[in-house]
Amino acid sequence: MNASRFIGLAMAGVVTPMLLADDGDALRARIADLEAQQSQTNALLGALQGDLDLVQAETSDTWLSEARAEEIRGIVQDVLADADTRASLQGNGATSGYDKGFFIASADGKFKLTMNANLQFRFAWNHRDQPITTPTESDLFGFSNQRTALIFKGHAFDPSLTYFVQAMYGANYNGALMDAWIGKSFDGGWKLRAGKFREPFMRETLVGYTQQLAVDRSLMQYYMGIGRSQGLELSNKGDNFRFSAAAFEAFDTIAGTPALGPIGNTYDSIAFAARAEYLAMGSWGDVKNYTAFAPAEASLLIGGAVAYATTDQQLVGGTGQQHDLRWTGDVTYNFDGGSIAAAVVMANINEDPFGLARERDSVWGFNVQGGFFLDEDLQAFARYEWADSMYAGDDDMSIVQAGVNYYMHGQNVKWSSDIGYSFNQLPATYFSVVQGGLGNGGTNLTGWTADAGDGQWLIRSQVQLCF
Repeated sequence: MNASRFIGLAMAGVVTPMLLADDGDALRARIADLEAQQSQTNALLGALQGDLDLVQAETSDTWLSEARAEEIRGIVQDVLADADTRASLQGNGATSGYDKGFFIASADGKFKLTMNANLQFRFAWNHRDQPITTPTESDLFGFSNQRTALIFKGHAFDPSLTYFVQAMYGANYNGALMDAWIGKSFDGGWKLRAGKFREPFMRETLVGYTQQLAVDRSLMQYYMGIGRSQGLELSNKGDNFRFSAAAFEAFDTIAGTPALGPIGNTYDSIAFAARAEYLAMGSWGDVKNYTAFAPAEASLLIGGAVAYATTDQQLVGGTGQQHDLRWTGDVTYNFDGGSIAAAVVMANINEDPFGLARERDSVWGFNVQGGFFLDEDLQAFARYEWADSMYAGDDDMSIVQAGVNYYMHGQNVKWSSDIGYSFNQLPATYFSVVQGGLGNGGTNLTGWTADAGDGQWLIRSQVQLCF
């Protein structure tokens, strides 16, 4: 053997195992899986054989009738078929389990479905001196299945092609389709989505109903927010800045039940909204809600938004066209075991849908809220909210609330209780959209009710389960 041939064979002997190392590991893992499956099958067949031997010993050599033999052959075939099925499922690599929801995913990663459920069960007691709406009792109390939501989300054909569907049941929802959108992600942090979703305006709206500091969002938010609608949204998210802009059909009257219709009906309108946020400190995960679990680094988020809608007043029983311009600004500061947030919002309406006399064209609102952990799982919080009305004779909204949250498994299992007091009367204006005319669900969702007297009280207690 010449030297060159010897060297070549030596190199092949060294390089070939290196090249096959990765494939060898994968093959050994596959063989181990098949051996484990075969061991399970053998064990099951062994158990059956033991049963057969025992019966044979007890019933003599003539025990095996033709019917009994056929029955046993069927059992063995079922066992073998089950083993084949198990091997087939492992062969295609389909996965399932729980990861922030129960999921099913394809082996190639092209498809994934995650299923979630959110449940909120609430007790509320309300006392008002001069009720002006039905029922007219001064004291209202009772239990309610406040929200029960079923959520389906994931991606299809490509991890960048996402979807989200949420159906809501409970007080004031009646099986409403809360969200239904399709999203497409692009390079550079860009994302486009189409469907029904929360519009990019007030931060309190964008923080999920399961992530709120108090039992529910503020009455001011339901009064002056724009809620959900159906349309298109383009967004971009970077390390410290995110932006979103949307064109959609109308300002929503209450999350989940807007008066939206098909193209060409008399209820159509057009609306736009844009929101920008600057993350001055911390990470985006630190400011996703109003709660800072300890230990946590300090985070600061500054946001602002503007929205405009022109609406056919037939939507609210009037005539002509209405122009609605709103803007908002907010700041959220979370620190180790505590948080504080404030927001201000303004709405300017060019004319009243019903031609009622008004004191002003613009209305304002603001709220400030904060929380602090008393120990690892117990959090105290407080909130104050204020807003005014465009109509003569209406008192300003002025409400203070305080309460506690007990976190059993973070936000997933939470018990929240609070007590609130309204310093002024709460006219019916605050339980309709800021333009007037359509109920915004503030009564059913917050527990406050229209009242002609000062000093309304509200006590709420709610258990939440999310999985």
